[in-house]
Amino acid sequence: MLEEFLKKLVSYLKVPKAEIVLLLEKDHFISRLSIGVGERNGIVLPKNNALVQHFEKHPDEILERDYLAYLVPKEEHRKEELLNLHKELDKLGYALAVPITVKRVIIGILFLGEKISRDIFSSQDIQLLEIVGKHAGPVIESARLFEQTQQLNKELLTANQAKSHFITIVSHQFRTPLSAIRMNAELLEDNLKKRFLSAVDETESVQIIQERAIFMVNMLENVFDGMAIDAHKVSVDKKPAVIWEIFDNVKKEISREIEKRRINFILDKSPELLQEIDIDIPKITKVVKILLENAASYNKEGGIIEVKMNKVTDEEKRFIQCSVKDEGIGVPPEDANKIFEKFYRSPNAMNLVPNGTGLGLFIAKNFVELHGGKLWVASQPGQGSTFYFTLPED
Repeated sequence: MLEEFLKKLVSYLKVPKAEIVLLLEKDHFISRLSIGVGERNGIVLPKNNALVQHFEKHPDEILERDYLAYLVPKEEHRKEELLNLHKELDKLGYALAVPITVKRVIIGILFLGEKISRDIFSSQDIQLLEIVGKHAGPVIESARLFEQTQQLNKELLTANQAKSHFITIVSHQFRTPLSAIRMNAELLEDNLKKRFLSAVDETESVQIIQERAIFMVNMLENVFDGMAIDAHKVSVDKKPAVIWEIFDNVKKEISREIEKRRINFILDKSPELLQEIDIDIPKITKVVKILLENAASYNKEGGIIEVKMNKVTDEEKRFIQCSVKDEGIGVPPEDANKIFEKFYRSPNAMNLVPNGTGLGLFIAKNFVELHGGKLWVASQPGQGSTFYFTLPED
């Protein structure tokens, strides 16, 4: 898929060569794919390279060799920096460098040779490459994670029966988002030539690409978390935090889904729960995100999500108990325990939301139990669900 994309880009821009380097090792960017560079060794850039350091500071800035040469006599205060960047591009034999980012963090660089016609890159070319730099990152990251998953599967093929189940889920779940990404990317590419889309339609296509890429990254993160749990390689790193602040932050993160389904979100910020408790913040944040995303996805249109927190005592130990209540499809009694098993999804849940790995609640339950707490559900089909979890107060 990456090679096909690079071939189309080279053809569209009419350049003889291109190369993508990715952060494949801790401190080095290494050539991952190239077109038209012959038999020479691929690029290897350390993190202290001038180009890498520039993109770490300016993740949205495309570097053009000829424009850098033009700027040198005009910006005396940046003369040495600009000369170094120009020298690096010249040494590598490329005319253009485009940062590839995920959440403004550089994960790779796209290098392009000068145009066959010797023309400069147009403003339309630069706009296209800005889109590529910003939105190719999540897709490349997903593809890289998928490759890692395939490699892990080869190594663990004989480990247990869950492996075949895992492959089935991943391949099925990737097909739809990858098709959406490809279709919308091709639509945007055609639009650059023919200009038949409105600005609103362009934005919608970019959003679809971004959403599908994020879905794949999140899905793979769940897969890796599930595998780490199976291998008993998960530990907790506790730091002080206020629980309702985590709920508040996650609510903001998924606000688009909540607003789209016109869901009324109620968060009970009890004054008595303002004190901090020691938790692994990323892991409990993931627990909260899983529960709130499920409450939004399986809720009725215009329904309510109600979050409550209170203090409870169990066997003389004090806990903070959190509950997430929705007005959705509910959980059949026979599935109340099964939904916390790896890969299991209730039939009614699969009918409403076909996409999913069946790993979310399995991960959430294990992360809560690592803290010494519990996670369970109270529900009736068609009457919504309330998920409860507890965390030790001290």
